[in-house]
Amino acid sequence: LSTEDFHLCGRQLGRFPASLSLAATEFSGSGLIGGAGLVYAIGLSGIFWNYAAIPAYILLGFLVAPRLRRLQLTTIPEYIGMKFGVSTQRLTAVLEIVEAVAFVAVQILVSALLLAALFGLSVPQASLLITAAFAIYTMMGGLWAVVWTDALQYVILMVGINVAVFLAMKAVGGVDGLQASLPQDYFSFTQLGLWTPLAWGALALYSYGVDQAYMQRALAARDAETARFAYIFTGCNYVIFGGCVAILGLAAAALLPGLADENRALPELVAQVLPEGVRALIMTAIIAATMSTSSSFLAAASSLAVQDLYEPIFGAGASEERQIFHSRVITALLAAVSLGISLVFPGVVSLV
Repeated sequence: LSTEDFHLCGRQLGRFPASLSLAATEFSGSGLIGGAGLVYAIGLSGIFWNYAAIPAYILLGFLVAPRLRRLQLTTIPEYIGMKFGVSTQRLTAVLEIVEAVAFVAVQILVSALLLAALFGLSVPQASLLITAAFAIYTMMGGLWAVVWTDALQYVILMVGINVAVFLAMKAVGGVDGLQASLPQDYFSFTQLGLWTPLAWGALALYSYGVDQAYMQRALAARDAETARFAYIFTGCNYVIFGGCVAILGLAAAALLPGLADENRALPELVAQVLPEGVRALIMTAIIAATMSTSSSFLAAASSLAVQDLYEPIFGAGASEERQIFHSRVITALLAAVSLGISLVFPGVVSLV
């Protein structure tokens, strides 16, 4: 295992693993629970919480991802450094590490809340368990381990939410049942107006185009065409994912009106409406969404810390074995920091 294997899969990532891993990284717990909650609160126009990402991924797939792959970069801050110098590169790396570690903490908290509800654990116990799970395989196998677990988690997630849609629509009485249960303006796409979805789309284009966690799949791809395919695949998959999330939000609004917290819409739908034998599958799908995102952002933060900061400053001339050891230690430390942050903040919203 070389350092390039650990951080970039030896630049041999094929279309299948690159595409499924990028999609699993993107389809996070916040997109699932937050997207369903927004539709629950305002109606079908909440679908743009997820659909705003579609043009961003298509544009990045055609215009950005293949070009970055051709540059043979290891990190996004490296490109910044080529343009603006090493000091700016290091500052960019620090900022991205802070963002990644905090975002991992969000995913830990979402997963822990679900795991605690499912198995009767305390939130700190569930947080420790979930962090240990993704941190160990990320630390031992690097990006290769993240990619293949992402691929499995993608399958679990997509099967889970499609089963949930089928059963929720059956419970509500199909499309006719939805229309009879909800006000007509719930089916309008204009509740958010024009500028809010456009702003979300612009934010998605910016953030996905510069974030190491997303662009790492492009940098690790076998070639420029693989990088392009992975981004376009993820954008197209958003049509299915976002549609399923919106349907679940509408079903929850029809079956469980009056919830005080809109973000409880999907968990309550699973707990109160879906058959008992299916609940574990759906909860596993939600946890799969958060774990795939957690491991990807942890791997990204580790790459940034090692390749942009630690090795250039402290590890010059170190052997491959020593560099991998440093990478594993730093991965473990960053996971511990994320766990600590998740335990300190009182809730998902305040942490975001």
